[in-house]
Amino acid sequence: MEKYSNNDIRYYQAFNRLLVDCTSVIIQSDAGNFSSCLDEVLAKIGEFAGVDRSYYFHFNPTKEQASQYK
Repeated sequence: MEKYSNNDIRYYQAFNRLLVDCTSVIIQSDAGNFSSCLDEVLAKIGEFAGVDRSYYFHFNPTKEQASQYK
């Protein structure tokens, strides 16, 4: 049986909270506020990762291009 450190457990608990929070924000969004919800999700992910920026790339398979959202 593998033993996890307290730091590992805290990290995975925080990561699970992040997933739940981000999922909740997205589920509660609609077309009118999706952009601001996406901003909130990106901010949460960036804060968790300890970075000053996070991006969302939308890939359009028919046009073979990507658009960036930050």
